[in-house]
Amino acid sequence: MMLDRLRAPEKDGGAGLTTGDIQKLIDQGIGTVEALAFAPTRHISSLKGVSEQKAERLKRAALSLIPMGFQSAGQYLEQRSSMIRISTGCPSIDALLRGGVETGSITEVFGESRSGKSQFCHALCVAAQLPVSQGGAAGRSLYIDTEGTFRPERLADMGHKWGLLVTKRRRRDEIKGSGEKKDWTRMMKEKAALEKRIDELNEKKAATGYDRDRFRDLRNELGRLEARLERLIEDKQRLYSEVRNRVEFQYDSPGGFDRSRVKGVCAKLFDVKQEYAEYARALEVAAGSKLYHICVDDPQTAKILMSDPSSRQMRRRQNFVPLSKIQTRIPTPQQISGAKRAAASVNGECVPALDAVDCPECYTKVVEYLFGATFLCDTSDTGKAVTFHPQVKAKSVTKDGDSYDPSGSLTGGSSSNGNDYSVLRTLCEHFARCREERQLNGDIEQLNVEISRHQKSKGAWENIDREQRDLDSQLGSVSCRITSHPYHTLHQEIEELSVQIEEHEKSIEELEVEKERLAAEVGRLQEEVASLGGNQEEQIRKLKEEIERVKAEESSLRGQQEAQAAKVGDMEMEKESIERDVEALEASISGQALEELRGELEGLQAAHERSKEKHQAIEDKLAGMNQSRQTVQDDIDALEAKLVELKESKAAAESEVKRQTKSLSELQAALNATGDRLDKLESDRPWISREKAGFGVDGSEWDFDASELDLRQSQKQLAKYEKDQKEAGRDLNKKAGMQYEQSKVAAQKLIADKETTLAEKREIERFRDSLDDRKSEELTRTVQQVNKWFGGIFRSLLPNVNAKLSPPAGMTQLEGLELKVQLGSVWKESLTELSGGQKSLLALSLVLALLKFNPAPMYILDEVDAALDVSHTTNIGRMIKEYFPQAQFIIVSLKDGMFNNANVLFRTRFVDGTSAVSRTELKNNGSSSTSSSPAGQNARGKKRRAADALQD
Repeated sequence: MMLDRLRAPEKDGGAGLTTGDIQKLIDQGIGTVEALAFAPTRHISSLKGVSEQKAERLKRAALSLIPMGFQSAGQYLEQRSSMIRISTGCPSIDALLRGGVETGSITEVFGESRSGKSQFCHALCVAAQLPVSQGGAAGRSLYIDTEGTFRPERLADMGHKWGLLVTKRRRRDEIKGSGEKKDWTRMMKEKAALEKRIDELNEKKAATGYDRDRFRDLRNELGRLEARLERLIEDKQRLYSEVRNRVEFQYDSPGGFDRSRVKGVCAKLFDVKQEYAEYARALEVAAGSKLYHICVDDPQTAKILMSDPSSRQMRRRQNFVPLSKIQTRIPTPQQISGAKRAAASVNGECVPALDAVDCPECYTKVVEYLFGATFLCDTSDTGKAVTFHPQVKAKSVTKDGDSYDPSGSLTGGSSSNGNDYSVLRTLCEHFARCREERQLNGDIEQLNVEISRHQKSKGAWENIDREQRDLDSQLGSVSCRITSHPYHTLHQEIEELSVQIEEHEKSIEELEVEKERLAAEVGRLQEEVASLGGNQEEQIRKLKEEIERVKAEESSLRGQQEAQAAKVGDMEMEKESIERDVEALEASISGQALEELRGELEGLQAAHERSKEKHQAIEDKLAGMNQSRQTVQDDIDALEAKLVELKESKAAAESEVKRQTKSLSELQAALNATGDRLDKLESDRPWISREKAGFGVDGSEWDFDASELDLRQSQKQLAKYEKDQKEAGRDLNKKAGMQYEQSKVAAQKLIADKETTLAEKREIERFRDSLDDRKSEELTRTVQQVNKWFGGIFRSLLPNVNAKLSPPAGMTQLEGLELKVQLGSVWKESLTELSGGQKSLLALSLVLALLKFNPAPMYILDEVDAALDVSHTTNIGRMIKEYFPQAQFIIVSLKDGMFNNANVLFRTRFVDGTSAVSRTELKNNGSSSTSSSPAGQNARGKKRRAADALQD
């Protein structure tokens, strides 16, 4: 069962897994729901971003999807009866094991070195493949070796001993006789049918129109938009609550009254354009109190509202503006142009107030009534220039709310409430939130429509998907059976051999072409040799002329000749081997073509023999010419130029002979390799000899022309690659193989070290996360306990108050804590309202609360009550007695209120000019005992008194 089943939310039986979570689990080796259900919790929680709580939730969800139940003893007995035991090959050991090694369980083999543990495991590997009737399991074995002790030759010996190994020919005959080919063909058809059915299901899934990823994205987007809408509504309501009292007109409708006749507060009938939002304060000043007048359709409506008894309950007087009676004044084009020129003269900005707002056409008169011919300016200088311009003479208001009137009155300097708060700006922000809310509602509605469409087709899609997963499982099972089927391996071998046969045929064709080329070269050489036989006397003179020059090269040529002779001898020896190889090829190659090839090869060798004989004759002639070279010395100078040409021709001929010899050697090597390869194929695969008669026959099992593979093209590519490899051989690093092995070992070591390091890193991160969790838990527990003592101590010192430590807004306890004080029922945001004494008590309470959490052996307070009155001093004493009954306090104080709660009092005073200390021990019944001593007593007395004080 795949992990995708856990993508659903918890309410639908899933775990809310994301794609990232699934990938993390797969990387950790947990790829199925079953593996997740039975994985250790600590193993799951070690993943980054997965806490222990989330790991437990994932395990619960996985367990809920796995059918689990109880098993009866009878069922378990029946299950045990199907288990078999594998023989070890030793009757005594089988007797000790009650029949052999039991399957379905884990068997551990231990003992000293060289005690036969590996031998025992090798025997089990072979025995497991025996039939059940012979003590085996009729199966296969997986041997994992980490110490290099696996010995396949031992398995072969055991297999021969127990009759397990068979030859390939015998195995193929068994396969052919047992009808396994039909079984393999049936499974291939079954696989094709499953693949076809899966393709059809994929088409059906696509036809449903449901997209699981798209559906999940839509749900996530819907949740995001709904959360955004919720925040937007809260923000909108907050903004409107700030201006509600100013822009909301509430009234009770008289009987039969049409509420549409009341348009509302004028401030709500228009909106400030976005590009002029910075002029909201200026527009508010320009409109003044008219901004909050009530707009109605006509004067009669206003009379009805004012005469209604409910109007008497209005909290303030209202001014009504009838739309039908509004008289307006707007700026003239001359004023507008003059205002722009005036603003440009001082590098300022000026805009008519009517151009800065936007409203429905029915409320145009209301806007003109509010702002009239007022201009909005950016600065005071611009406002002055515009207002007092001869062509303008109109009111102007700046961004800061400074108003300039052409009559000479100037208003400004500060806002009405002492800050920069603007009702109109807040109202415009509220309108913007309303528009955004409508847009979000539209988007949410579209998402709901699309989600509903997906929801309708989800059921059909899931049914198809469930069927497809079942088919995928069946396909995987069939594929595994096909891969492990014996005939499948045989089929692959047949295909490989077909390719090899095509390669051999191509090699033969290339050899034939090479043979023709060599024949042409031999003919050309024969013509050149024949041309040397004519005109003997002239040739003798020419040859004598080059004797002196040839002497230096003679030894080298003789060495080459000897090497060629040796090669020829080797070629003669290999000839017989090639003939035997050719006989082996006769069964698979046309007899006529083979005879032609043999004839051509014999012709080439005969031509080579003739060339060798002629070359020997030339050598004999050369020896005779050496005897008579003195007689032809006079003609050397005349034929020197001709000798140069002959020397070049000879060098070219010798080079060609070498090349042809080398080509012939390569040809013979290729033929030899081909024969060896065919022999090896026939020895390794005995069925070739039996089936080769059908190779290439149309309609047979070995019809190579009907194969879909382009074998000839593959052979051409192989030849090209071999040529490229040969040409690049001189540039290759000969030590690369050894270096590669060394680098491979080093890389494997590095990979192992990396895995170890990553495992340690994950362990450290897990430990770090656990420490962080413990630190957070301890800090939370500490803060809770300290807050408990802190509030109690502070209340005991200062009644009717409370105090606590809490993180600032937007921060956690790990980032910091701040002091909060509750006076009455209100928690104060700062400590500025506390007096100096209250702050002292607050600090003392915090210090003592921290010390109570982490106690000290002794506390010394030096005049901590100096700034406090008597009542607070008394409270400190009672608090110490209540919260620190087992602690040792030494307190220096000058106030009696502190003494009442002490166990022992030490008083110092001057007696006859000498400091004296008196000790008073207070009893529970209020009685006391006093002793005194001068301050000048010896050190022993001081130590005794100090010890008494500490003990008390």
